Amino acid sequence: MVSSPEVLPGNLYAVPDEEGGYHLVKVLAVDPDGVHLRFYMNVLKELPQDVDPDTLEWFLGHTPLSNDAWQGIYENAVLIKNLPVHQDELEGYQYWRLEHGGYFA
Repeated sequence: MVSSPEVLPGNLYAVPDEEGGYHLVKVLAVDPDGVHLRFYMNVLKELPQDVDPDTLEWFLGHTPLSNDAWQGIYENAVLIKNLPVHQDELEGYQYWRLEHGGYFA
């Protein structure tokens, strides 16, 4: 696991759920108003020490969260590792930018 308080594109976090498992989210981009995330379907029973990115299946390709909404997730999230952000992962983000999209609060 990586220990860094800075939120960077490519950071993969494990976020605890109400049932004692962990969901995975990846930061695609960070801007002054929010954080852009990809949510994965994978649910893990225990906090992972590492994750093979080839095993990840996404269900929300791009979700823009306001800084306040991100803080609600981030305060319980555990940084697992930093992964490259591939161009195909940014498709939803690029469309959002072109359309001047908003953020989920």
